[in-house]
Amino acid sequence: MRAWRQKNKERLREYEITYRLKNLKRIQARKKVYDQAYREKHRERISKYARIYRQKNVKRIQNRVKAYYIAHREERRAYARRRIAARKKIFYTGVCIDCGATKSAWPFRKSLERDHRNPATKRFSIGASLLRPLPVLKKEAKKTDLVCHECHVLRGKHRTSLRRAA
Repeated sequence: MRAWRQKNKERLREYEITYRLKNLKRIQARKKVYDQAYREKHRERISKYARIYRQKNVKRIQNRVKAYYIAHREERRAYARRRIAARKKIFYTGVCIDCGATKSAWPFRKSLERDHRNPATKRFSIGASLLRPLPVLKKEAKKTDLVCHECHVLRGKHRTSLRRAA
């Protein structure tokens, strides 16, 4: 048998390749089940090895992570820009509830602004926190009104005068 295998190495290799191609899904499913069972059985040993590896290779891991972030910097920035743009559409489109304007009259202020009705309940500024999770942003947006820059300034002056009068 051994001599036959050595003679027919190419033939065996071709057979293995065709078998794997035909049964790829079945092989992958079997391997997945085996891997899960192995991980369950040897969980402590694997986690101990991983802990030791991390302790011994701190610099190596840090360099690998740093290299990844440097290599994918532009992708991450583009993703953040797209996400911010989409969220600006959600939170800054509409009309000013005071005067009905759809955008600010000031040339350097293109969009409307969010004004907290009660500044005491303000947890964070929505405009500076657009990368936070959407449910958190929506919860904070419920405490605000959409106003143009001019109305926002007037509201601020009104609040200041009320505080001084009290």
